[in-house]
Amino acid sequence: MKSSFLFKCVKQNNTIEYCSLDESLHLTEEQIVLLEQKVQDAFNGKCIDCSISFGKKDCMLVLRPVIKNHEIVEVIGHLIDLSHYHTFKNTIQLLPNIIFKAERDSETGVIRKTFNEGAIAKELGILTEQIIGKSVNDLYPKELIDIMIPAFNRAFAGETVEFLSEYQGRVFNNLVKPVVPGSEIIGYVTEITDHKLAERNLKHLIHHDQLTGLPNRILFHDRLTQAIIQAKRRNTKLFLLMFDLDRFKLVNDSLGHAVGDKLLQSVAKRMEKSLCNGETIARISGDGFAMILENVSDTNNIRTFADNIIENLSCPYLIQGNELYISSSIGISVFPDDGSDYDTLIKNADIALHQAKDRGSNTYQFYTYDMYSKNAKRLKLESDLRKAIDYQQFEVYYQPQMDAKSCQMIGMEALIRWHHPDIGLITPAEFIPVAEETGMIIAIGEWVMKEACKQTKKWHDMGYKPIKISVNLSPKQFQQEKLVESVAQILASTGLEANYLVLEITESISMYNIEFVIRTLEELNKLGIQVSIDDFGTGYSSLLYLKKFPIQSLKIDRSFINDITRDADDAAIALAVIAMAHSLDLKVIAEGVETEEQLQYLKQNSCDNFQGYLMGKPVPANQFEQFFLKKFE
Repeated sequence: MKSSFLFKCVKQNNTIEYCSLDESLHLTEEQIVLLEQKVQDAFNGKCIDCSISFGKKDCMLVLRPVIKNHEIVEVIGHLIDLSHYHTFKNTIQLLPNIIFKAERDSETGVIRKTFNEGAIAKELGILTEQIIGKSVNDLYPKELIDIMIPAFNRAFAGETVEFLSEYQGRVFNNLVKPVVPGSEIIGYVTEITDHKLAERNLKHLIHHDQLTGLPNRILFHDRLTQAIIQAKRRNTKLFLLMFDLDRFKLVNDSLGHAVGDKLLQSVAKRMEKSLCNGETIARISGDGFAMILENVSDTNNIRTFADNIIENLSCPYLIQGNELYISSSIGISVFPDDGSDYDTLIKNADIALHQAKDRGSNTYQFYTYDMYSKNAKRLKLESDLRKAIDYQQFEVYYQPQMDAKSCQMIGMEALIRWHHPDIGLITPAEFIPVAEETGMIIAIGEWVMKEACKQTKKWHDMGYKPIKISVNLSPKQFQQEKLVESVAQILASTGLEANYLVLEITESISMYNIEFVIRTLEELNKLGIQVSIDDFGTGYSSLLYLKKFPIQSLKIDRSFINDITRDADDAAIALAVIAMAHSLDLKVIAEGVETEEQLQYLKQNSCDNFQGYLMGKPVPANQFEQFFLKKFE
């Protein structure tokens, strides 16, 4: 049997005659009776669409009456072999996607799917036999209909249309094409739920900090930009708060990054709890956070909010058995007073943040215009500082160190000075903090050490009494993995013997990885270099660590020497340091000695050495040679 063919039926004396009916059908009497019943129904005016078996074939029978002069004169039949269709349908149902056909009624405009097959269609319960005869409006929810109907109508109009849809919690891509313009379309539906989920996850990763889950700088930029637009439209204020955790690096260096990460996560959670609905908190740098507060008209409310945040963050954190305390600083800028765009508000909040940090821990600072000029001056200083070494603007000054009993010179300290071409002499107190913050202190520190060692070796070669040179080592320098190698190279290149070099370090190194600190100090000692703790009593050192450190001397900070003869507390501290140092077999040097009374007091209480204006100010190499080296020959 052919896959389909047409035939015609007429009536002669109430007898149905078939024209062009294929004899290969081998119809049984029962099948002929059934066919005649259907044909008779058609002669009675019915349109017939039904399944019927002819021989071994499953067929679709379509019968249409032909009317002339208001009479049915014949019936046209269309017989379709469905065996291929069933094979096609079964194959389609094995495919993961959906293939569908839809028709639109030319009179009513109602759209119905006449074919809807595929594995997904089966899972969703929308196979052809489950939806046949129903309009798409009756099959799907309104939110999907609002997308589907306009797309289908465009396809009926002759376009190829592609659109996304969601149904039963799953996401699909739909491709629809016209078959018979105006009345029939076909479509191909692909599930992209996993792809869409991955896309959403990727978008989340791009816009959020992986450690804390907070918005990152990218998303924060968008949020602040949108908040500025809204504030302009509403004519309202907007407050930008930038947070920084004070001395967070010490936590990382002393307890490890795992503890530091846990601390950041805890800080983020506390900040999130402080927010109202719609406000944004983001992590924009290592230990830096930013917050947007909208619709706040009273600045006093911001002050109260900042105080509460600082107090909340300062409460202890229990992390991996460690009770940690952290302080914070906050810089605040206001729209539109301090800027009307993202970059300006961020810049000014950052300036205010640095001012807050300069004032000490647990403080906040609103931006003021005066800060701008101060910040501009600092940026100019930073820019000029980068050129100072290349342009040979630095000079090493030397200050004598004396034996307290004999008042003989036993050493000297190298102190850097900056001869700025426009400003003149700039003291270390002005530029060293900038050098520390920018990392330039490493290059500057190496230059000072090399110059001091070279000059000391020169004086030794000139026949002056060999004395030791003390050089300050910044915390950033000390943390360099190749510090010992660098110092050894400087000694080798200058020819200075290692036992004439003393490196002065600060107490803050006790907050770093203790094993690294001890190993580095031991390696320096093996070279023959002595190590001294500078400004002792002002830092964070533990006596337990001090006992473990292979050092040779301590320097009492000048703040305890100033009033040592008038203030009982300062005197008690100085005496305690001397006694403790001697018990650890360490030498003690007092710095900032300016009066004879101070010197006599220190002598009477067994202080070993001293330096200060009483014996001489720091001076350039040529003056030091003239006033001190020659004098003490």
